[in-house]
Amino acid sequence: MIIELKNNLQLKKYFKKPIFLLVKDKNNYLNLLINNKIDLFLKKINTKKLNSERIFHLYFYLEYILESKEKHSDFLTNFVYRKLESNYMYILYEGLIDKEICDFLHKHSELLNKLYLSDKNIIIVDKEIIQLLKLYEKLHNSNKKTINLNANKFTIFINSLRKKGKISEKNKDCILYYLNKEVQNILELNKK
Repeated sequence: MIIELKNNLQLKKYFKKPIFLLVKDKNNYLNLLINNKIDLFLKKINTKKLNSERIFHLYFYLEYILESKEKHSDFLTNFVYRKLESNYMYILYEGLIDKEICDFLHKHSELLNKLYLSDKNIIIVDKEIIQLLKLYEKLHNSNKKTINLNANKFTIFINSLRKKGKISEKNKDCILYYLNKEVQNILELNKK
């Protein structure tokens, strides 16, 4: 059950009701999902014009509510588990794997059980890894003037994680390789 991930630092915010979700909509969505009226549910969601982050938040929260009421929606469960697998289990270019999410999916998802995952890439996400993700987001949103400073901060932080043994040398090299590609892309975009 999704409640097993309640303490996961990446997913913590999704257990809270989305600010854009009205109580009447929540009850309506839950009823549609419980009664397996997926087409109508999707039609109502599409009228809201939500971005992918908000859709995931909504679906995750609804899955959590359904599970807490001991109800179920195959559609919702499949969606949430697939997103966990593709967007949240992997951290930074699939070089690192969130141990909690990986363990959860191994336990609850048939697909993940069939995949091979290297133990060398599996890490425990703590506050430092969350800080790394924030530094990456800042780097990703850099412009021509700030890219070098942000890339330098990111590199220093990656090296400190390696020195502390939180990531392997291979992880560090992989992340820094993709960091270089990211910097090149940002500089290319800023030339135009």
